Amino acid sequence: MSTDTNPTTAHLATDRGALPLRQLTVIGIFGTDDAPRALLRMPGGQITQVAVGDTVRQGTIVAIAGTSVTLATAMGRTSQLDMPTQGQERTAA
Repeated sequence: MSTDTNPTTAHLATDRGALPLRQLTVIGIFGTDDAPRALLRMPGGQITQVAVGDTVRQGTIVAIAGTSVTLATAMGRTSQLDMPTQGQERTAA
């Protein structure tokens, strides 16, 4: 196994402004179709692993699919969080 980092990976891993640092962000989705899980970066910088049914400050996880996580708020609204993609418009951190 090589310890060299692919140049594209190195660039993306160190790209300033790639993640909106002051809001909840999906940084990864994994698991099986029957038991999907997601990694969320919280506004304070903490990384947490969640599954459907888990609750975070912003709401309850109601779906994890593809590259997105759907949250339901206490007010009965839902919002979809999508993983950032290369080339996506970024907001200043």
